[in-house]
Amino acid sequence: MMLASINAAKDMYEKGLEEMKEFNKEYGDFYSPIAKDMQWTNDHVIQPMRDAINSMYENGIDPLRSKEGRGLLA
Repeated sequence: MMLASINAAKDMYEKGLEEMKEFNKEYGDFYSPIAKDMQWTNDHVIQPMRDAINSMYENGIDPLRSKEGRGLLA
């Protein structure tokens, strides 16, 4: 029973980690020859997600392990 709980927690953690990697893959490497596009993407996509993640950690929510954290990011 304990082993099943540990494996479930591990699976949830790995799923959250994979979602974070996917986000970074999709949005973390955006490049454009137009500086305003880069600034807009940073201001409206990347920085708000970083702020949300930092806010969750400050409030004791783990975005990788908790359903609440993953829901807020989604």
